[in-house]
Amino acid sequence: MSIELRPLGVTCNLNCHYCYQDPQRNAGNLNTRYNLDKMKVAALKYGRPFTLFGGEPLLMDFDDLENLFAWGLKKFGYSHLQTNGLLITDRHISLFNRYKVYVGISIDGPESLNNARWNRSEKETLLSTKKIQQIIETLCKKHEAPGIIITLHQGNGTKKNREELFNWIRHLSNIGIRNVRLHLLEVDSKEVRNKWALTEEENTELLLDFLKFQNELPTLSFDLNSEIEQLLKGDDSRASCVWHACDPYTTNAVQGIEGNGESSNCGRTNKDGIDYIKADQVGFERYIALYNTPQEDGGCQDCNFFLMCKGQCPGTSIGSDWRNRSEHCGTWKTIFSTTEEKIIQAGEVPLTKKPIRKHLEKLMLTQWSQGRNKSLNYLYTRIKRSPNVPLVSYNQIISTDTVPFQRICWVSANAKNTWLPRIEEMRSMLEELPLRTIDSNGKLCAFRRVRGQRLNGLYKLAAEKKIGIVVLSSLPKRYEQALKTREKDLRFHWVLSGNPQLLRKMKVAWETQEWNTFVEGLDLPSSYRKAFLRFLTCKGEVSYAEIVNWSSDVKYPEEHQMAYQMELSWWPLALQFNYDQEAKNWIEKMKQSALEYNFDVTVHYLNEFLSMPIEWTGLHGIAEIKTPIYKISSNCSYTATKQTVIYEGSRSPKEAASGLRFPFLLKKRSRLKIACQ
Repeated sequence: MSIELRPLGVTCNLNCHYCYQDPQRNAGNLNTRYNLDKMKVAALKYGRPFTLFGGEPLLMDFDDLENLFAWGLKKFGYSHLQTNGLLITDRHISLFNRYKVYVGISIDGPESLNNARWNRSEKETLLSTKKIQQIIETLCKKHEAPGIIITLHQGNGTKKNREELFNWIRHLSNIGIRNVRLHLLEVDSKEVRNKWALTEEENTELLLDFLKFQNELPTLSFDLNSEIEQLLKGDDSRASCVWHACDPYTTNAVQGIEGNGESSNCGRTNKDGIDYIKADQVGFERYIALYNTPQEDGGCQDCNFFLMCKGQCPGTSIGSDWRNRSEHCGTWKTIFSTTEEKIIQAGEVPLTKKPIRKHLEKLMLTQWSQGRNKSLNYLYTRIKRSPNVPLVSYNQIISTDTVPFQRICWVSANAKNTWLPRIEEMRSMLEELPLRTIDSNGKLCAFRRVRGQRLNGLYKLAAEKKIGIVVLSSLPKRYEQALKTREKDLRFHWVLSGNPQLLRKMKVAWETQEWNTFVEGLDLPSSYRKAFLRFLTCKGEVSYAEIVNWSSDVKYPEEHQMAYQMELSWWPLALQFNYDQEAKNWIEKMKQSALEYNFDVTVHYLNEFLSMPIEWTGLHGIAEIKTPIYKISSNCSYTATKQTVIYEGSRSPKEAASGLRFPFLLKKRSRLKIACQ
């Protein structure tokens, strides 16, 4: 796990043409202010050395740099720095020596091979590259040999450039460099793909040449070669984060700490240009879905290398959608196959050829379905020690349709702190309103799914109104599973209220599953009743997200509209939206009732909430719902291709994030002006 301190976010002194952090810059989300005390408090929670990261962290004030490095030495014994190297001076090197700072430098090669790391003009870029090379040599002499990260692209990885690149790496080895990390290019735009991306064949040929080249370098190693070989032997203890089932909502391998002390994820997942704060709950739905999704649809089904690769980094996923496997899959398969053959020729049996592999896959899937992510090394070692003792119990391979999940990422701490209390108020209001509005002599019943702690208040209100109230038994298990929200501290109940005589009839209909009778007795618009009835009477497993379409005649993806449910991601069947006239009238009636009962402020929040734009997408059994203030992942029915439905809304709240696409707004890029608070 890497603790990345990012005082300046993605602010940088270079303008690399392919940088994976560009979405944040293009969205105008640059951080130029930082608070040392807040960053330190956040870092102490992890209790381990940090890496000063960017953008370019050496843009910080020199005294603040020294402050952080001195604190890192005192608290953890050392710290790390990842930099493009251009700003390093003898003063910095003195700091590195004094405070035990291990340095990593990102550079793609000598001379013009590094031109993608642009600095205003070709002349300035070449001068910068020359200076960085000199700094690397100075570090080797006066400090310690830095680690080197090389991103492979058209500028340095084509056949005509290969010998120059390899000669430079030979030179690095001669001056003392011991570790080089190779990155395949992460592509986030058509421009980058057209100008800088290597083809699959070029990437494959290049990495195969690196495998051979490794034999010439007894003292320098490429992380790629050693990691893949160890993975095929069942050992991922030293493998990079890309082989460890990274959850894009929490990125366990990277714990980011921004300049204001907020937590954040690995920047490779920020495709919208928004630096989301971490989700409260980890999840591995991506890997369960990939295991069950055919390869022709973007999944990993029946891949011999899935146990080791797991679809690779979500940042390099096909179409920049984390629900797909890596777009570099073809290259990785070839490298795994080549290394697999090498192991066999050495007289060993790789894990891919052992019968135990399938058993390990089931164990891994079961772990993921339970929200855990034990390493391959752990599982394999335990099985070898006690082959007859199962680590976990399981009956079948899990699919996303049978493991309900629901996770949320907020765009900022401010958005979360502002809207969570407001949503709590809305929940309370919506739980109470049906009892307020139902007629004690009426022929329809109010129906709500409410929180356990609200029941006493609802009983009291029902007594005041002289209406009946009944807590119904649970739905059949398969329906409850589909509606499960994982809010562990809350217990929900299905509550029916209204005319006592009618309640008895409705309770019988519920218990005997006479769903037509039950649904017709509900005080809901006909479109809502239609959706609920279809949900109750459907065959097999169903995800709650499907009800988005069941309450409407609008079909996706042909029509880009959305029968949006306010509580799709929060509280099933509390308040749905279908903009037919009957539903509009019903909603307005509820709002008017809320105003009559002094819910003025809450209604204002509700109106603001309902006016937000929203996008719903479904792929491989995973739905992702994006609003200007949060995104949520949830399970849905399997689709081989991406399905998209949008509700345009009318306005965004002031806490909304700026991003590159709907439903976010684009703002102007910030100026480079740095300050310590």
